[in-house]
Amino acid sequence: MTDPNELQAGPELAAAIAVEVMGYRLCDGVPWPCGKPYRYWMAPDGSTRDEKDWRPDFNIAAAWDVLEKLRVDGWWRMLEGDDDSWICRIQERGDPHNNPELISVYAEALGAPLAICRAALAAVRARKEAT
Repeated sequence: MTDPNELQAGPELAAAIAVEVMGYRLCDGVPWPCGKPYRYWMAPDGSTRDEKDWRPDFNIAAAWDVLEKLRVDGWWRMLEGDDDSWICRIQERGDPHNNPELISVYAEALGAPLAICRAALAAVRARKEAT
């Protein structure tokens, strides 16, 4: 499995975030008359996002949705940066002094959305490996 910090922004990373972090599934759309078939992501609540338009690795609004999903799933999140570099740190909630096995990851990238996606994927994969 590819190290999330090595992943570049693109369809592979967006798909990994959709499936592994957000719990989305990829669906095929029914084409409109005289239209082309399309694909979309379906969220567990039934809402949908166009496959080509939902890009949390580029779009800060979609990346913020990823952070919110992590918050709901019990993660603490921190994002800091400037024009040159962004760092996203994600940690399981709890006291690391009383539980040194809490998962804590961080990722760095030139843009905030990419840093968020890299850290989110690393956190979710680390939790999966720990269980």
